[in-house]
Amino acid sequence: DKQGGAAVALKIVSPAVTALPGVMQRLERELKQLERVQSVGVAKILASGKRGDETWVALELLEGAQTLAEAITARGPIALDQAAHLIEVIGEALIEAAQVGVVHRDLAPKNILFAGNEIKLINFSLPVPTTEKVPGVPEFVAPEQVDGKPVDQRSNLYNLGALYYYVLTGATVHAGSVDEIHRAHASASIRTPSSIAPVPAPVEAVIMRALDRSPTKRFLTVRQ
Repeated sequence: DKQGGAAVALKIVSPAVTALPGVMQRLERELKQLERVQSVGVAKILASGKRGDETWVALELLEGAQTLAEAITARGPIALDQAAHLIEVIGEALIEAAQVGVVHRDLAPKNILFAGNEIKLINFSLPVPTTEKVPGVPEFVAPEQVDGKPVDQRSNLYNLGALYYYVLTGATVHAGSVDEIHRAHASASIRTPSSIAPVPAPVEAVIMRALDRSPTKRFLTVRQ
């Protein structure tokens, strides 16, 4: 940062992301909105703009950060109390972002960072296209997103449920190609987390409700 002198992380946005219809205008608007978010669970966006055809985003630099995906791959599932804390921090981050009008469009382990004792959510407005219709990581995408419908807080509830499932079991709710996951969503059959790992019944009930195929049957809000 030439003004303040502090080191920052700088992202250059892939043209594949901004090429999707309507994404560029939304991206510019949401990045400005996200600058107002002060939640400790969100990597602070300091500034954003364009240089030629490239969009750039400057955010706080998190030294030695590791993604949740890297952590689970290296060490396996995490303890029940740690998992609950993780979901709470991410949930609070989602709530504050929603208050400024932004919904996370790619809520998946690759976009959650561990930096020391901190947990940070990144890449709110930058879903990497999986297919022309479905941006995001297929294993964590809500059924309505696979169907090409808009993302809202209820989609994030599904994403949170899928994350909770993943950190407690080390497995994803569904696996395979986008088409295979689409078929799995349609069948509405999900292995219960307790069939894979020692997950208490009350926690399992929360996860399974969040993973309901029907958005109207999930929790009404992230806070709930």
